[in-house]
Amino acid sequence: MLITTSRNPTHYLRRVSKILSLSLPKSQRLNRGSLSLSKIFTYCWNNQISRLLILQGTTEKDLITVKAYLIGKKLQSIKANITITNIISLRKHDKKRRVTIEKVHFDFSEEVNEIIKNRLLDFFQHIIQYSKRIHAKKLLTISFRQEKPNLLIGDAIQKDSTMSLYVYTIHISTECGSSE
Repeated sequence: MLITTSRNPTHYLRRVSKILSLSLPKSQRLNRGSLSLSKIFTYCWNNQISRLLILQGTTEKDLITVKAYLIGKKLQSIKANITITNIISLRKHDKKRRVTIEKVHFDFSEEVNEIIKNRLLDFFQHIIQYSKRIHAKKLLTISFRQEKPNLLIGDAIQKDSTMSLYVYTIHISTECGSSE
């Protein structure tokens, strides 16, 4: 999975991309610079990267929108509105609470639509497979719940042997109950 930002990102958006890449094992972060989308897609294709997340800032400081793509023979955009809110903002010197994840676990409440659940698990399949292979001390659990028929909310919490740390919240809304 490749994580990058929109052009001319703010310092806050760059920090969020770093937090997100550290919280998803085996993901890479790419400084966008002046790269066009087509060059980023080509980079993904050449480096056998099949998932792409592009982070975009908004006027609200604590709201990041995400565009997700599947990279294959044909480029496919994920048809859902994805936002990330309530992101922890740690200083460099705060090493005890630094986000470094070795394993990711997805937890779904019973009311989550099965089709959406399977699509989400499929999108993050590589990260989940990698996570199953190692015995990890630092675990990220993303607990999803269905708020409305077309709104899924997930709270990401980092856990290790000494503490639990809230990291961010993911909001995924599908258009008119769409399954993508």
